[in-house]
Order: sequence, then C-alpha cells, then structure tokens
Amino acid sequence: MEKITKKIYWNEWQWKFLTCPAKHRAYFAEFRSGKTFMACMDLLSYLHKYPGSTAGVIRNINSELWTSTIHQFKEIHDWDLTGEAFNKSQKILLFHNNSRIIFFALDRPDDKKKLKNVTLSYVMGDQAEEIDPEIFDMAISRLSHGREDKEVKSVWIGNPEAKDWYWEKFYLIPMERYTGTWTRGGETVTRDYGIYRGINNNWIGFWPPPFLNEHNIAPGYYDDQISTHSKFWNAKYMWALPIGIGGLVHPEYNEHRHIISHNNYFLPQGEEWIRIDAMDYGIANPTVWLFMAYSRRTGEIVIFDEYYQEGMTISHHAKRIQELYKEYSYPKAIIACPRAFQSERDGLTPADEYRRQYGLNLQGYNIGIETRAEICNRLLRIDKIKIFERCKNLRRQIESITWKKIEQAENHALEAFQRGVAWIDEHIISRGTFSLEKDSKEEREDVKYKPFTANLLEKEF
Repeated sequence: MEKITKKIYWNEWQWKFLTCPAKHRAYFAEFRSGKTFMACMDLLSYLHKYPGSTAGVIRNINSELWTSTIHQFKEIHDWDLTGEAFNKSQKILLFHNNSRIIFFALDRPDDKKKLKNVTLSYVMGDQAEEIDPEIFDMAISRLSHGREDKEVKSVWIGNPEAKDWYWEKFYLIPMERYTGTWTRGGETVTRDYGIYRGINNNWIGFWPPPFLNEHNIAPGYYDDQISTHSKFWNAKYMWALPIGIGGLVHPEYNEHRHIISHNNYFLPQGEEWIRIDAMDYGIANPTVWLFMAYSRRTGEIVIFDEYYQEGMTISHHAKRIQELYKEYSYPKAIIACPRAFQSERDGLTPADEYRRQYGLNLQGYNIGIETRAEICNRLLRIDKIKIFERCKNLRRQIESITWKKIEQAENHALEAFQRGVAWIDEHIISRGTFSLEKDSKEEREDVKYKPFTANLLEKEF
C-alpha cells in the first residue's frame, strides 16, 4: 500500500521557525496556518536526529488531542504503514529507533501525574494558549539531555488570546518587527508581525503575517470564514490578533493607539506639563515607580518611564528615584498605595522613611479597584492615555490581566498605573485646575495608618 501525500509549499516564516537554533520556540498564528503540521515535522526531525529520545506532546483536552493533534500527526507519519507500535491506552508511540512520543491530555489526572514524573528531551504544546502556565513550567522542568550530545528543545503553537503568559515568555523584545494591512472577507485589518526574543536568547517567538498558508488550503477559506463569523472570533482565529478575552481588566487598550514607540520618545517638561508620579511599595514584591505627566494642551496622560525592582530596600529604591528625578524633574505629587502607609517598625511607615530620609513625599489615595479601572478604561477609550514602549512591565500587565486573575497575578505596575491615572482624572481633569491643597477628607486619609485589611470589601489592595 502506498500512502498518498499532498505537496506542501513551505513559506518563509515556516522555514525561519524550523531553522531557528533557539532552545524554546513559539509560533502563534491564525487557523489553518500550518502550525501543527510544522511542529510535527520539527518533532519528527528531532527524533530522527537523536535515536532513543522521549518527546512529550501536550494538549489541554483529551478529545481534541485525539481528533486534532494525534489525527494530524498520523496524517504526516502513519504508524500503521511504517509498522511502528502505538499503545492507544497509554497514548505512547514507539519508533523503530527506540525514540518515543508520549501524548498528554491535561484534563486527564493520570496524564498530569505522568507528566510530573517523566523525563523528556523534547516538548510540544498544541493550543498553548489553553495550557496553564504552571503546566508549561512543569513541562520545561522535565527536559533533560540524557546524554551529552543531545540538545533539549520545546515548541509551543497556538492562537493568540490576549497577551498572556506565553507572550511574556516569548514575545518581549522585537528582533524583527513589521506592520502590514490585509483585506479578506470584507474586513481590512492592520497589525504587527515579526520575530521576538523572550525572557532570554533561548526563547524566540514567531508571530507571522496572516494568510501565508493559502497555497495549502481550499481557495477562499479565509474570505468565507471572515464573512460569516463575528469580528471578535475573526480577530483571534483569522487575524491572529491578541485582542484579549472576556474579562480583561482593560479591554479598551490597543497598542496601535496607546503606545509611543522609541522613535518618538520625548521628555515632558515645561509649562505644558504637570508631572505626577505613581508608586506601588514592595520588598519581596517589586517596588514600582511610574513617571507620568499630564498635558494641559492635549489633555493626555503620558507614562514615559517605569522603575520596577524587587528584593531591595527603600534606601536602594529612593536613591535611584532621586537620580532619575535629576533628569526628569520632581513631580508635583507622588501617588502611593495603601501598603506604603502601614506601620512596619518603630511605628514608622514606608512613607515616613521616604519623606524623612529622602525628601520623597508620598500621597495616599484611597479608591476602589473597580472605580479606578473604569476611569482608566474611559480615558483609554478616547485615547487620552499614552505609554512609552519601554514600559514593558506596565504594558505586559495591562495587556494580559483579567478580572479573574487580578488578585493572583503580578499586578504592581497595573495598580500604580490605575491609581495615578485615577488621581489625575479626579484632581486635575475633573476640576479643570491643578491644586495640591487637600480637603479635610484627604488630610484624614493621609495621616491615618490603615491596617492591611483596609477597604477589603471594596477590593482595595
């Protein structure tokens, strides 16, 4: 029996991905872009190069693992024709050269337990956006060389869904960044694409332009899908836009409208600008300082730099902030989180130490999280917030944090952003004038040391 194969036209971006030497690679693109086919070919090449290897293929749902991932892999490498052994109950494929693939479904407890204990040299994650980041970290931790000449590798493919954990791992720094405009099914969309470096040089993310795989699928597929589905569905599955999922805290954010690229940086100084900063206090958690300014001319709030560091004391942070103020100028106010006004030692608060020893006067601002988030969304909606591209921690948190995850996620830059923007909206924009005079309520808030549970019912944290 002879297997019938279809001729495949490899595009430039697939070749870039397959030939990339990075240890960990991600490829996020639209439906029918050839992601799974390409990842399976990469896996087969690895197992051929390193006989005796063990690879893991992960998918979130068992039924989809069978109907999509395993089905597509068998279309490429039919073990019934090659005479290789596939244990269906254990989901293990054994090759003639003693390499093997173990397929894991994350909705099966036995598979999760197996993943925790197996040693792998290659991991493939299909529909990676559905995989929990803890599972991702566990899978990476199971990689082991086994022998000196063997490299360990991982491949993660999926459809963008917000800029979640995988974006932080693989898409932090543009190495090749482009923008293009495409028209399909009556829609015209402009979006970025390119190759990005993640947490280090071993982590590379590919975000290719859409529709490169049209030679390999039925004519008119994308036009038909786009014309018959909602814009939200099309954005994720047809245009491969990381637009966010339901429940995103800041769904109004759009990097094309709200980000100032490094080519357009400026220093907001002079009569036009009112400098207001926002900070979030932490020791084990990061201390965050956002450098902000409000334009009297345009009504825009600009966040032009960020300071973000954990594991250091106030003396370390304060000295670096003072150095930056020599360049940026001192702000009219520094808006701080409630944690900065809680007693720590000798009855003193972090705000006391910043003021007495370093001359940095922190100002408390007690406002519930729902209220401050809504203020930010209103200003984002009318494009009155601009963020410099270099504020990577703030951007990451705005782009990825949902209401469901906000209390568990690392959200320190997000909280400083919300608090600073809300303060400017209330004290400058809404009043039409700027004044540092406090009313009696604000004065009481500043001098009263709140316990850690302050305003807990209003989710103030």
